[in-house]
Amino acid sequence: MEHCASDLLVQGALGLAQYCERRARPYEALEAFREAADRLKERTIEDPDVNPHDWLTLATMLRFEGDISGYLGDRESGRELLERCLSLLGRLELADLDTRCEEAYALLALGNVERRTCRGDARQSFARSLGLARSTGDRWACAQALFRLATCHEFDDDLAEGIKLGERA
Repeated sequence: MEHCASDLLVQGALGLAQYCERRARPYEALEAFREAADRLKERTIEDPDVNPHDWLTLATMLRFEGDISGYLGDRESGRELLERCLSLLGRLELADLDTRCEEAYALLALGNVERRTCRGDARQSFARSLGLARSTGDRWACAQALFRLATCHEFDDDLAEGIKLGERA
């Protein structure tokens, strides 16, 4: 798949995610991301000289799939998919690409899955996401990471720190 085609697929996936979120149709989105990821997995496994942007696109599809799985309550599957996404982003084939933004969003999604079971791990994921978002200048991801860190502190009865982080968000 060409770089341009990969970008279009990611843009389409983002639009689908937003559409399904607004219309409360997460199962349809989950199925679409699962199918896209399966097709990309076949392509990347079969072709050793695959374009690095295909690997990045696969990581993005896994992120969407993992995020929605966690949202729907399948935390184990969500965590596994998001960890696979983060592993893909660390591949040598992607060394020449800036994957920090995708990694920041994957860590936000992972933190969401983790905060229901282990807020310590969630805090780590949100803090790493915040660092990456700051390094890319992504203000929306920074605000999301700060807000989610704030909720972790509030759940742990550290209201002063939660309020401070919430105000920074």
